Amino acid sequence: MKRKIVLPIAYYVSYLILFVGIVLFVFGSVVLGKGIYNKKNTSPVEAKVMTVIENDEERYILITYNVDGKQYNAELPYFDGTLDIGDYVTVYYYNDNPQEINGSDKYLLQSIILILCGLCIIIYKGLYLVKYFKEKKRIELLKRKNRFELLEIICVEEVEKEISYGVVPKVIICVLGDKEIKSSYIWENYKLNALVGHKVKVYYEDSSYKNYYVDYTEVE
Repeated sequence: MKRKIVLPIAYYVSYLILFVGIVLFVFGSVVLGKGIYNKKNTSPVEAKVMTVIENDEERYILITYNVDGKQYNAELPYFDGTLDIGDYVTVYYYNDNPQEINGSDKYLLQSIILILCGLCIIIYKGLYLVKYFKEKKRIELLKRKNRFELLEIICVEEVEKEISYGVVPKVIICVLGDKEIKSSYIWENYKLNALVGHKVKVYYEDSSYKNYYVDYTEVE
């Protein structure tokens, strides 16, 4: 009886979350890099709000400021719902083109937070996937040695404490002498109790049975 290994939902979700972490890290890095560039190539100046234009969807703020005795007019390059006519706000003009401004320090902190969040996600979910692939490699090495015992399935147990996304994993239990042999977590909803009494291959490294794998994909 040949069976297919069903991977836990957490495995697929980890890829999705890892992708989100990478996006956060890349986006944060781009914003931070742009912010650092702007910081090096701009200078601060106090600007006065001259006009506020509002509609149902947007809010435009027109400001005026002086650089080296020359007056410049521009639109505030970011949204700010607190400013009103007559208020002052610090903006940053480009040294080689004072007419162009930006809020260079507006998003530096946010970008650092995004980078740290993305990095934490990448490390956390990356370690999960590394652990999975290490386990997969371990199983491949054991099966390659082709050293196994055919053991009878005594019972099947649910491991409720390891529930993941509503799915409770199960383990197949066999006995070899006075040693209890347990399979890795099985995530499929198939009625595994029907396999009790059948035999499975248990691959092992040596007679100590410290390193083994219960191959439930083939049941005799």
